Amino acid sequence: MARVERDLAKPQPQGKPSLVLVWSAYPLSDHMVKRLAELGGFRFIEQQQAYNGARALAFDPPKSSRKLSVHD
Repeated sequence: MARVERDLAKPQPQGKPSLVLVWSAYPLSDHMVKRLAELGGFRFIEQQQAYNGARALAFDPPKSSRKLSVHD
């Protein structure tokens, strides 16, 4: 779980998704990784091939740049 959280927290360039390599998340299943990311505010986008050809899950980072207003 710590490895998945670390992969999700890695800074990415603007507009680029966070990638979690499936083999590095073992023994967690794809569903468990998606649920863990969802709890952190990430949204699953798609399954991709990573830079080395390994299967990866791509996640959209949480939208936290919004400024709070008086109505929040």
